[in-house]
Amino acid sequence: MQKVLSYLKGLAETRARVDAECDRLERLHTEIGQRLAEATAECDACDRLIKKYDGRLDPTKIAPIRAWQGRYGKRGALKQAILEVVSMNFPSEVSTSEIAWAIQLRFDIGFETPDERAHWLHHSVGGALRILANNGFVKPIHDQSLVGGTGRTGRWLLVVPAGSLDGLAAMATSAGVTTAEATDFVPDEEPEAEDLPS
Repeated sequence: MQKVLSYLKGLAETRARVDAECDRLERLHTEIGQRLAEATAECDACDRLIKKYDGRLDPTKIAPIRAWQGRYGKRGALKQAILEVVSMNFPSEVSTSEIAWAIQLRFDIGFETPDERAHWLHHSVGGALRILANNGFVKPIHDQSLVGGTGRTGRWLLVVPAGSLDGLAAMATSAGVTTAEATDFVPDEEPEAEDLPS
């Protein structure tokens, strides 16, 4: 067997991580494309109806409404949704940008300008991630001093207590191992008296 040089092994591992990230982003891209097509079709249908009822109106002059205000639902829903996104990617880490896109899709959040989205990303998503990190639910997989205001995106990983049953189940599931609930175990038959340990 040919020995693989250490720098090639590291490069292969990097390539594997990037490949996984490409897969995630491709799925996200597909979902965004579908949502865009649906929204465009609905907008076109509204335009046709508006023109049908009053041909003098120009639907393109209607200003967009900020759809994200008050859309998270009950208190804590944003943090819960972010935690679910991070959990779905476990054991891999997930970038702040990927989390933000998933949250935008889930809550139908739209922005009028890139600056408005950047502000939301930093304060709403970033703030919720910092709270989750401070409470021990997620951990940053990046140097936080190199991210803020530099245009770089952070990366986050779910914190799973290894000693807990939930933690062990999550690690087993991420490794592709199926687990059974304790209540699912039913012995085939009662052991014979002589088989019992003394």
